[in-house]
Amino acid sequence: MKLEKLEKDTYYHVYNRGINGGVIFKNQENKRYFLELANKYLSKKVVILAYCLMDNHYHMAIRTLADEKSITQAFSNLFNAYAKAFNKREGRTGSLFEKHFKRIPINDEDYLRNLIVYIHLNPQNHGVSKDFSTFGFSSYHLFKSNNQEEVLKVNKKETLALFEDVKNMEYVHYKKLGKSIELSDLQGVENLAGLAKGKASNMNQISESEENKNAPRGVVDEGDLPVGLNSTRERQPGKQVATNKEGQGESDLQGVENLAGLAKGKASNMNQISESEENKNTPRGVVDEGDLQGVVNEGDLPVGLNKSVTRDKFYKYIQELQETITKRLEDVDGKAKFQEDLWKRPEGGGGRTRVIENGAVLEKGGVNISAVHGALPESMQNYFGVKDADFFACGLSLVLHPKSPMVPTVHANWRYFEMYDKTGQIVDQWFGGGQDLTPYYLFDEDASHFHSVCKKACDAHHPEFHAKFKKKCDDYFWNTHRNEARGVGGLFFDYCKADESMNMNDWYNFVTEVGNSFLEAYVPIVIKRKNLEYSQSQKDWQEIRRGRYVEFNLVHDKGTLFGLRTNGRIESILMSLPPQVQWRYDHHPEPDSEEERLLKVLAQPKNWIA
Repeated sequence: MKLEKLEKDTYYHVYNRGINGGVIFKNQENKRYFLELANKYLSKKVVILAYCLMDNHYHMAIRTLADEKSITQAFSNLFNAYAKAFNKREGRTGSLFEKHFKRIPINDEDYLRNLIVYIHLNPQNHGVSKDFSTFGFSSYHLFKSNNQEEVLKVNKKETLALFEDVKNMEYVHYKKLGKSIELSDLQGVENLAGLAKGKASNMNQISESEENKNAPRGVVDEGDLPVGLNSTRERQPGKQVATNKEGQGESDLQGVENLAGLAKGKASNMNQISESEENKNTPRGVVDEGDLQGVVNEGDLPVGLNKSVTRDKFYKYIQELQETITKRLEDVDGKAKFQEDLWKRPEGGGGRTRVIENGAVLEKGGVNISAVHGALPESMQNYFGVKDADFFACGLSLVLHPKSPMVPTVHANWRYFEMYDKTGQIVDQWFGGGQDLTPYYLFDEDASHFHSVCKKACDAHHPEFHAKFKKKCDDYFWNTHRNEARGVGGLFFDYCKADESMNMNDWYNFVTEVGNSFLEAYVPIVIKRKNLEYSQSQKDWQEIRRGRYVEFNLVHDKGTLFGLRTNGRIESILMSLPPQVQWRYDHHPEPDSEEERLLKVLAQPKNWIA
């Protein structure tokens, strides 16, 4: 097996076994010692996302922090130290592990998520444990309780971000258990254990139980929440990959990543936009965190699908909202006009992009709507665990970068998604969206106004919505490497689905009320601040802070990050970025200045409503 090169800041599946398949861990003491050594030698070289120690092999999911030489040396030190101690205790000589540890690079989020699940299910799938969740030498138990001793430090936050929370992580693991896990991305990985006991004989397939072998892939039971994962295990309340009634926070899909941007052929993963040759130079408008964009003619709706009142209502709503917002913004700007770009998606649907540039108020911005439909891309089918599913997705996305540093940047989106089985029946549907404010000079009354309007829209539907969705917004738009928020927040919600308290019409009313509140929340701030005088140094500060906006999108936004790592369409990924940006080395504002006051507020999200 040819060894892959280890590159810095890359995800890998690392694994190995005993020489000739021999036992490398004879007891729990051996396994614990190996974990202690791994923590000692690897902690500064790699991030551990998941691990499992079996009697004759191990698996790890890692992200590299150092160069190949340093990482290889760290693993070599680990294996040599453990083998030396093991041989001494067992009175043996010679090699313990196979010569080289295997490593497979991971450049797809589905692959990484499935790999972590596979690693955790290893003990049960090999018949070593009746319940994988109780196996003491995999990382799974560390996520079940904060009181668990961590012999080998696992970056639980980074791992959980792939599943959104512990409840959802548990759900996905049990959904995969006993089902067919198509890990085509693990092809070439040999059966390390050789202990299958009736399970799959290699690592690319875990056999499905007879009772479920013929179960339909795209249809769910009433209590079966994430579509197409096909388990009758009851889901506990909480966030879910595709079912959360109130939003899943750091959503890696954000209402199905950039489905509007899919063109000829399917995306190679959920973050990558594939575009037809004839349209590759067509402006796509502003794209932000997986928002949808554009819209199609009224007659261009999914053919052969059952009538969906919610779909048709929301589709019409976003068309009207785009008209309302762009007209109002043109009036406020007084100089520039939105340029319209209509585009078609060969598989079904299309978009209406509207971009404004070089205005009196707006330096750059886009207000874009879309309605796209067709066969669910393979990458999305793998994510949801469905086969031969169709979809419809529509939404409005906007990002506005004002010219004046006294006027804040704003981002908003509102979207709707449906999934269908082979007969055209809806098997899943949800809403998502939000709006957030990024000021450069902080006027407390502006932040209070923005949040008050958001709260009023939320309170009309549920007294807990504002606090809940504000927190999700604060959590998501957080620049961890700077330890500060991108802005002063707002609302963030996703996967809003029907339940006992909110039916789909209730969610429609909520999302449209939030959408209708946007102009009330933002325009008064623009009008109040657009004519304020500002200096060149204040303009410089705006561009420095825009740099932090860029950093968030390129460093922390999950859709952007995976899109870049998997050769996504660069123009589409970067369209939401501001036109002028600065980075100054080790820049710090003057003490007790307005610039410093902003940073202090961004370091600790606050309640803006008295």
